[in-house]
Amino acid sequence: MLNNAWFIAKRDMVIHKWGWLTTFLMGAYFVLILAGILQDYQVREMKVMFPVDLLFCILASVLGFAFTRDYMLYLKEDTFTKKMALYRTLPLRTEEVVLGRILHILVYTLYNSVTIFTVLYFVSRGLNRQLTPLQYVAFVAALIGFSFVFSAFYIFTELGYSGRTYFWLNMIVVVLLIGGIFLLMMLKVSLTDELIVGIRQYGFLIPGMMLLIGIGSLSYAYQATVRHLSTREYR
Repeated sequence: MLNNAWFIAKRDMVIHKWGWLTTFLMGAYFVLILAGILQDYQVREMKVMFPVDLLFCILASVLGFAFTRDYMLYLKEDTFTKKMALYRTLPLRTEEVVLGRILHILVYTLYNSVTIFTVLYFVSRGLNRQLTPLQYVAFVAALIGFSFVFSAFYIFTELGYSGRTYFWLNMIVVVLLIGGIFLLMMLKVSLTDELIVGIRQYGFLIPGMMLLIGIGSLSYAYQATVRHLSTREYR
């Protein structure tokens, strides 16, 4: 099963050979914005943390993404449904298709985490003044755990529904995310501040918990997606 799943993941990476570059450029765009905002960052001293929290949440939520043609045209051409219909004609089990999508996400999560957060650490004076290199690794690990939760949602909706439904479900999540961060701002709570303070105090305990939650979410998404695909129509 693993060989076929890796074949699916590798096929997507080969077909979208420029995905590595476009993904890096998109990540670099976020890094430049964050670096500018964080130049004078001090924990619990910035008056407005909303843009920082929002950008970190957005960045973490798309760590497993490859910015390719499929994502640019999925609403117009329903590319994911067409891809699933193609897989159905091949001697592939549903479990292998879903596992292949998870492997693809894991590869890009690793790639994006190394490239984006390495650059961010060196160009953001405010952030690297707050965290030692080891604490920064813990900070990134916590964001990866957070990204796995979002990736679990993407796997289920991307493979399980049409492009239009996938779009609207993502819009609901975006609204909830922005609303939640705005509510925390009104309560004078910053996710970035709390995460940095927590890592200073507890080290890798927080990222360890986040990774466990993220891995658990991926595992649940795998099972739920396999069950859902057994009844899905590809039209």
